[in-house]
Amino acid sequence: MEFIYLASFLGFCQMGEQLRRRVVIVGGGITGLAAAWQILEECCREPVELVLLESSDRFGGVIQTIHRDGFLIEAGPDSFITDKTGAMDLCQQISLGDQLQATRSTCRRALVVRNHKLIPVPAGFVLMGPTRLRSILSSPLFSLRGKLRIAAEPFIRAKSDGQDESVGSFVVRRFGHEMLDRLVQPLVGGIYTADTDVLSLGSTFPRFLEMEARHGSVTRGLAKSGRRRSTSGQSGARYSLFMALHGGMETLVTQIVGQIPRQSLRLGCRVQAIHPRPVPAGRSCAWSVAYNRDQKIDADAVVVCGPSHLAAQLVEPFDHGLAGELVKIRYASSVVVNLGYRCDNISHPLDAFGFVVPRKENMGILAGSFSSVKFEGRAPRGHVLLRVFLGGVLQVGLLELDDSRLAALAHKDVAGLLGISGPPLFSMVHRYDQAMPQYRVDHRKAVAEISRRAETHTGLEIVGNGFEGVGLPDCIRQGQLAARRVMACLATSKPPAI
Repeated sequence: MEFIYLASFLGFCQMGEQLRRRVVIVGGGITGLAAAWQILEECCREPVELVLLESSDRFGGVIQTIHRDGFLIEAGPDSFITDKTGAMDLCQQISLGDQLQATRSTCRRALVVRNHKLIPVPAGFVLMGPTRLRSILSSPLFSLRGKLRIAAEPFIRAKSDGQDESVGSFVVRRFGHEMLDRLVQPLVGGIYTADTDVLSLGSTFPRFLEMEARHGSVTRGLAKSGRRRSTSGQSGARYSLFMALHGGMETLVTQIVGQIPRQSLRLGCRVQAIHPRPVPAGRSCAWSVAYNRDQKIDADAVVVCGPSHLAAQLVEPFDHGLAGELVKIRYASSVVVNLGYRCDNISHPLDAFGFVVPRKENMGILAGSFSSVKFEGRAPRGHVLLRVFLGGVLQVGLLELDDSRLAALAHKDVAGLLGISGPPLFSMVHRYDQAMPQYRVDHRKAVAEISRRAETHTGLEIVGNGFEGVGLPDCIRQGQLAARRVMACLATSKPPAI
């Protein structure tokens, strides 16, 4: 009788093991963390063992907050945009709603460098188009000829072929060269650390293509969509739509990690390869993940979260074609330099959130953010925190400089623009090698082909900032959608009867 009970118990345990699926997530940045959180949310319907493999010694990827001498320093992104709801929704779901921090209500404008001087971006300007023609006409940023060309935009014939084109081509065609060179290139090119002559409009700002197609003019499209109301008193970025966290952006990472079972989290695990394995009875897919040279873990599904060139290395052994498509997405490297100063050493009033630098100014930096003006609590009283950006596809050579020279370059350029006397109290340099994808013209077609090829491998998901958006909300959304697809796939397979 005892033998029968023991056999029954062992059979029950075996059934439990067969019922439980294992999902391995490769990459512990925000995309991987969002995927992990979503899988755990859905575990109540489908029992799943989760394993999150991260190659470094910390989770969060580019998100990193540093507290130093009363300064709150962001090494990576300092906020997220709320008109894409992924990040905002996740913050609410993981009980960070009371930690959300809006930008200050004053100084919500941007500056642009012209002849090595800072000039306000015309009020109401929205990335690639004006909502207030009067502010364009009164701005010292453009020549009379340039202003007349911008004003003529509503009378320029609309393109009707529906094809993607570069941001540069679109802006020149609609508004002229001055608009591109003096304003759009530094604003848009700075966001993506990209060359606007090859940056895809359809993959970055498709609404401007839609405005031209629907209204025949960007200016008319902005007016009819009510942009005048939503951009009142602002210029450049729509700063009222940006949100941060009081304790810094790493609070988001800490909160997610804290909700994942400890046994699921594995740091210092560098994945070398993934490959399909024979599918057991009752399963729809089966994979094996090799990491740290001599370690292996089997899984029912794998979610690869990271740069497409790294994903290409993992899939190359079993799908050369997919790997070939993944490596076509190019990436750029960038640098963030945080600088601390005393207010008394800066003559500029810092009456904006930051500035951008046109390529034709031939400076060493791309842009600067006045962090302690943009958000409260970023610097102690009487001090200022600045974030300076360098690198990208147009400044590849700068990345060969060591950290001390990059910090010196950043200080020299901002000191000249802001009238800073004396050295910074501190400087912190953070490099991001091959981390910013370059969405070239027809990027959406490339992503569609990658998706088509990846779909032939049941239980494999490849996501990250190289595909459908580079911002935090985009990455969170992609991670969560990949998790839902994986869970739906696992739910379709039934275990064999015991």
